Amino acid sequence: MAKAAKNGEGMKRVLLVTSEKGGVGKTLWTSSFLTLTRNEGVKIAAFDADGSVGGLARLCATKDADGEVSEQQDPLVGVGFYAGRSDRDSLRLMTSAEEEYPLVLHDLAGGFLTQLMKMVDGGKGLEGFLETFAEQGYRVTFVHMISSDIAAASSVANYLKATGSNADHVCVVNEHFGELEADFPFWYGFTDEQGEAMGGKTRAGLLGREGAVEIKMPALDRVTSVKLSAFGFPPARADESKSLHGYEKMRARKFAQKFAASIAPARALLGLPA
Repeated sequence: MAKAAKNGEGMKRVLLVTSEKGGVGKTLWTSSFLTLTRNEGVKIAAFDADGSVGGLARLCATKDADGEVSEQQDPLVGVGFYAGRSDRDSLRLMTSAEEEYPLVLHDLAGGFLTQLMKMVDGGKGLEGFLETFAEQGYRVTFVHMISSDIAAASSVANYLKATGSNADHVCVVNEHFGELEADFPFWYGFTDEQGEAMGGKTRAGLLGREGAVEIKMPALDRVTSVKLSAFGFPPARADESKSLHGYEKMRARKFAQKFAASIAPARALLGLPA
């Protein structure tokens, strides 16, 4: 495991949770992280690039009397949202830094790298994009969700190529897809039937950098997970639901406890106090 950047603590951070592959667990991670951070009393502004129907907005945004996501959101209390696939509206990501929040979280839509590259750099890399944040006193941390699919590992490789050494990276291995390294062949690497080593190069290159950390997200059983999503609760707030069984609430509570422990190695890069 690589060490966090020496200047990781105490600086303003923009966290961009991303993957070019869908269905990798971004919503579960972002909603759990946001709830944990606010429960710790950390001031964090949250945004969902998939609009009001995005997973983070559905679970953590301020709701009206009918339980629907309110159109007006204070990002420090609920979740601001924007249409990330719109060239104009996606710039909300950039302007969030102008409001000088100490910590900013954006849950990006799947396949968002191309959109990021167009914002400042004309589709060629992220140098200007990252420099814009740096000029406003922010360091960007990309949070990559890792599933067993090759596309998840390829997504990290694409971001590393685009960012160079100008950003930090936290890779989250989602144990929903398995708990063994063999369950993530393209991330950890494997030997094929011909004895040829395959995969694992992106992980090795990532963890050789300063400012890069690998952590794991504990698994939450599928039934409890889909019920929480349907009822609009992140795991740490499962006790507020009147529709979950007691054992499901306990499963969610145990997940939240394990989640809090899982981010410990990455707290500095995630903008949290040690």
